[in-house]
Amino acid sequence: MIPFSDGLDSLATSAILERSSTHTLYRVRLVPHKQRDGRTDGAERPFAHVPFRVSCGSSREPTGRSRGFKFALLGGIAAYLTGSTRIALPESGLGVIGPALVLTGQEYQDYRCHPLFLDRMADFLAALLGHRVEFELPRLWHTKAETLIEASRCVDNLNSFRRTRSCWRDSRFASVAGKRRQCGICSGCLYRQASMYIARCRESREAYVWEDLSAARFEDGAAKDYQKQHSAFARKDAVAAVLQLDNVANTSRHRGGRAAINRTCFQLGQSLGLPQDDVTARLGRMLRQWQREWREFIASLGGDSFMSRWIH
Repeated sequence: MIPFSDGLDSLATSAILERSSTHTLYRVRLVPHKQRDGRTDGAERPFAHVPFRVSCGSSREPTGRSRGFKFALLGGIAAYLTGSTRIALPESGLGVIGPALVLTGQEYQDYRCHPLFLDRMADFLAALLGHRVEFELPRLWHTKAETLIEASRCVDNLNSFRRTRSCWRDSRFASVAGKRRQCGICSGCLYRQASMYIARCRESREAYVWEDLSAARFEDGAAKDYQKQHSAFARKDAVAAVLQLDNVANTSRHRGGRAAINRTCFQLGQSLGLPQDDVTARLGRMLRQWQREWREFIASLGGDSFMSRWIH
């Protein structure tokens, strides 16, 4: 089972697993309506649909942290219904480890896809359904760009990647002239753009509200027809996203960051049953890779860009 969203990781990881695995891969859609999987050859791929309805009144959970619980729960229910025991979560390593490794502002550590959380979800599903499943993270030790590069060898063209979404903004914030785009400045969008740049998968400027990240002023980077570029909320979110990604890239350079890396290595070793030296080497390699990718992406924007000035 692979919980499948409209994101890059879902499409790229499923392409890799489809090519390399000898098992049947079932994609679990977390939407109530039928969708295609983004392929351009017109062929349908197997999907498992789990019917569900949740009524929560006006107390909708607003932070996005429940997304990991929803993915794991629906994947677990689909596995139970089909008798499967393996659930592959498509998140790349930085998406799994980064939110728990580096904090922004006064946030709590975010473990929504972390192996520690998945251990508890496996126990919860076993108690709830009497069915033991194993969560796997096949791209745990790789950046999103590395996943895209490997996946590009498994597909005929990259158009399906360009049609995915990484932005958590809805159409009220991320629309230009009545057409929905991706905002381009949240952490998901920035991580996506850096990864797409490294993977040499070019996107059009019109894919994002913030069309020009090389602009000298933050406000000037937005599309001309966008009406909310002066929003303090937009700027605050953009600053937080840039600093979070930059802090992950430079974690090992700070005393607090080194302590966080040691803590994370211990947690991963305990959860995955791997020797500490092995975990330390794998995590260190991935963080160094992300540092190279992030620096190359920032350099491509030019030294006068608002993003370059924010982090220097």
